[in-house]
Amino acid sequence: LQRNGGKQEQKTISCHGAFVMIGATPNTEWAKDKVDLDGEGLVRLKGETATSLPGVFAAGEVADTVYRQAITAAASGAQAAIDVERWLRETRGVRQVIAQAETVKKDSAINLSRVEKSVSSVPAECDLVLVECIEDIVHKYPVVVFSKSYCPYCKRALEALSIEGVTKPYIIDLQSIGSKGQAIQDTLKKMTGRRTVPNVFIGGTSIGGGTETTGLQREGKLRPLLQKAGAIST
Repeated sequence: LQRNGGKQEQKTISCHGAFVMIGATPNTEWAKDKVDLDGEGLVRLKGETATSLPGVFAAGEVADTVYRQAITAAASGAQAAIDVERWLRETRGVRQVIAQAETVKKDSAINLSRVEKSVSSVPAECDLVLVECIEDIVHKYPVVVFSKSYCPYCKRALEALSIEGVTKPYIIDLQSIGSKGQAIQDTLKKMTGRRTVPNVFIGGTSIGGGTETTGLQREGKLRPLLQKAGAIST
């Protein structure tokens, strides 16, 4: 059915393909008394995906004033999902050690040295460049994380640990140690086969970095390791 002006007529068009556009009016009538809409009925956003109603987020063509494409709608849906998860963590009391560090951000870097630790500092008589020193520490404390203040994977690992109930991991911030941090990473490579951070030890054993820690958490395998090490209650 083809519309020409005010007339409708039916005709056959030979083509190899067709793009179907189903309307251009946002389906937001039901939300007009709940969130702010603009004159076209699009949801007004605060920031990336947040609406005027706390806890309600919008994505896709109901809020897109520029692109209105399927691929951009899918991308904004992913953004909204992440924003929802963050909002739930911040407002619903899910424990996360990293929240303490976020209050002291500087230039978008997380100062992990301010996160609550089980002890205030590494014992002065212990030289972390030595394998024996690291072995002593990782066996003394249930959870030890070798980290750096700007590292996003470190943040993810700490969040995963916190979600499982770890409130006081022993964090060694290699960034704050200075040039000696490189030597410590060399020692960690000799011990665990990995030089990158984070390097997460549970019960004296390295379980890997941020990807491995979050992976174990998703699979439900992180909590049993923490319980066995005495880091959280059973």
